[in-house]
Amino acid sequence: MEPSIELTRQLAKITSAKTATTFYVNGAPGSGKTHLLNRLGEQLPIEIPRSVMLGPYAVADDEIAALGQRIATTCLETGFIEPEPAYPTGSLDLAETWLWLQDKLIASNGLSLFVLIDLTDHLHANLTALTALLSIARSLENRWEYSKIRLHHIIVGCWDPPALERSYRQASTSFPYTLGHNYRLWTGLDATEMSGLLKHARPQEFSPLLGRLLNELTGGHPRAALEILDAVPPGKLSVATLLAATRATAQAGATTQMLLTVWQTLDPEARSLLRALVMQRHVATFTSPASDTLLAAGIARMDRIGKADYISFRAWFAELIVRQNLAALALADDQTTRIRIDELTPDVSEFSLEAYRLIYDLENAARNFVAAYLCQHTANQEPLLAGHLPKTNQKNISEDAHTRAADWRQRALNKKLTAESSPSLTYLSTRELAELLWDIGIALGSDQWKQIARALDDLAPVRDVVMHNQIIDDHALERIYTLQAAIYAALSKPG
Repeated sequence: MEPSIELTRQLAKITSAKTATTFYVNGAPGSGKTHLLNRLGEQLPIEIPRSVMLGPYAVADDEIAALGQRIATTCLETGFIEPEPAYPTGSLDLAETWLWLQDKLIASNGLSLFVLIDLTDHLHANLTALTALLSIARSLENRWEYSKIRLHHIIVGCWDPPALERSYRQASTSFPYTLGHNYRLWTGLDATEMSGLLKHARPQEFSPLLGRLLNELTGGHPRAALEILDAVPPGKLSVATLLAATRATAQAGATTQMLLTVWQTLDPEARSLLRALVMQRHVATFTSPASDTLLAAGIARMDRIGKADYISFRAWFAELIVRQNLAALALADDQTTRIRIDELTPDVSEFSLEAYRLIYDLENAARNFVAAYLCQHTANQEPLLAGHLPKTNQKNISEDAHTRAADWRQRALNKKLTAESSPSLTYLSTRELAELLWDIGIALGSDQWKQIARALDDLAPVRDVVMHNQIIDDHALERIYTLQAAIYAALSKPG
């Protein structure tokens, strides 16, 4: 399910339960929050009958005080209030505006009114103004008395949760939202939405796999994704060009400058935690509330490992920005600057996962093809691999494939690495399986068997690359697709 649809349904559920009328969404600069608000404006009326959207209102810190008047103007323009009386000449805050409006609104019973507010990204800027706005919006839940209309506010922005909590403690004011209830950390697009973005931007070069790779490279950051795509020449979209464009965009792109403006304001505790990530440590989140800062800023992600939550860099794009701007982020020292970016493996598994899926499918198909033949030509009590592929071991003793497979199987069982039910042919390597196919092909005088053996032998080097987490490209994957077609064509022949 798309994140925006999931959030819409969450809001619809809260609205129906009448447990909250203000909802807060916090996310990194450029992560698609404005797009999210527009999507909510389209989807909420579908999920919630008789609902009306006001906004979205783009609001900078110095425009918060004027938000009430903007809302009143909208109500006047859309016919929710009569042209008279005019808005008071004195400045009213958000709550005072709604209290002034509530007995002047023209609406039928059962209407849900949603005010969509899009705060300018600031993270550490003017916390006083942010604190006041969030509190005022929440206070309306208890002060709103116009029974015909349910009033809701959805506020999206970028703020530092620990810093905001400190601001509320200093002001001796109750905190405005509850984690898991009326607050959501927005992390950007999911793989499906990112694929849609790629398809719209590059329809002639689109593939779902490249969409998933782009999502993995950027961590779902749409503005970064679009800038990366702009850096790839038309007709040249590939793994190699996406990686090169990601590096170039992280080096000097507009998205990088926007994120750095926020990341440079990290407090010492958050910066210390970020340094640990630079040193390739995956830190348990209970060690510091600063993890919430890095999550909200779009630098890090959280993963559940065992019974603990750990944070690491959100994506290769975020890691590149940090590593290429250590001095600007006050992280440059003798240890951090000695880490070479080229020696770090980027977190790009999508092509490797696809390659592994194909290899798994091909090896199983070939193994089962061999097993079906051997079962027909082996006595009931005799092991399938007995007598096949004899080789001399290091002790100059001849062993057949059955002996080697049984030894491998027992060692794996002793280490609890394999299941009792694993068939004997799964303990043959890809190259051994190819040899066995070739030997049977010679014995049968069958080109079909030899063709499968050659294809599997060609597959073995690619398999080694994938199993060692080396970065593969489109050509390697295309080679596997070609081998898959060759093997299935051979398997389909009667023989």
